[in-house]
Amino acid sequence: MTGTITVVIPAYQRADKLDSRVKEILDWSNLKQLVISVDGLRLSATKSEAAQHLKTKTRSLELQRQNSQIVAIIWNENHGINQHVGRIFKFFSHEPGLIMIEEDVSVTHRTLDFLNTSYDKSGASAASAHVPRHHPGLDTQFFRKSFFPSQWGIAISNEIINRYLESLALGNFDKRLIRNAFKHSLGDFLSRYQLEKLTQWWFNHFFFCRTHGNWADALIQYSVYANDSHYNVPNESLIVDDAGIGDSRSLNPRITLLQSDFCNNEISTTPDGSYGCVRCEIIDCRIEDIRLEKLVRSTRYRLMNSKFRHKQNLEIGSFTAPSS
Repeated sequence: MTGTITVVIPAYQRADKLDSRVKEILDWSNLKQLVISVDGLRLSATKSEAAQHLKTKTRSLELQRQNSQIVAIIWNENHGINQHVGRIFKFFSHEPGLIMIEEDVSVTHRTLDFLNTSYDKSGASAASAHVPRHHPGLDTQFFRKSFFPSQWGIAISNEIINRYLESLALGNFDKRLIRNAFKHSLGDFLSRYQLEKLTQWWFNHFFFCRTHGNWADALIQYSVYANDSHYNVPNESLIVDDAGIGDSRSLNPRITLLQSDFCNNEISTTPDGSYGCVRCEIIDCRIEDIRLEKLVRSTRYRLMNSKFRHKQNLEIGSFTAPSS
């Protein structure tokens, strides 16, 4: 969809990264508003973490005062990343679409242009700006349809926003919808047994990611499947990893910097500029890593948890309203 769109930066304790992202995004011509959503401080936070968090909150409010396009939302409670993203989605559930850029993902206007024009194109309801490998010799205008994206800088439609909120609140994952997505993507290349094994693994994965509380990208991915849709991804990565190796401020500190590989698999393009790559989909779906014994154990564990766990209600939480 061409037109203005809201860009959201979920933030926590990296004010320097936040400054870098704001500089990259603020003068983009299709920016509707730039939202900085700062999650609440964790109850277990150290003094250092609390100081970094305060610095991020202070800087977010300063940026809001400096530019009318910036909206800072400061949440007073921390319920994990899943809930932080859920509160963002609830706050902007009326938007036709959103772009979300993490603090440590460096972008350009080309990145934002791709996300804005691709998330609802050719049957997609989401787009991701990063791919772990690219196809040499293919013009950069082409994009790939993917069911197993690397979600570093994403755009999603309103349908995905609201499906996410439903899945987060109820945990109502439908295995049939997951199976249908995989049949559409890999049904001609994997056996019936492999497809069922793949479906069960991802079904368990979505359940555990919701239970864990810090895997919003997995819930977004399920929401795309539940919408009978897919992601569009670029032929080559459009982001730069801006996280330092071993940065203690990261929830999952980077061990090695993100790199892009080559894929020489033969592909065919379509008139709408899209293409598919079976090799990339098979690698990214993780079928080769799924072991039957582990799958059986995880399924048993999920069933035990499902029996005794109460369904979680969506925590909207409290926030500091933007100043006028």
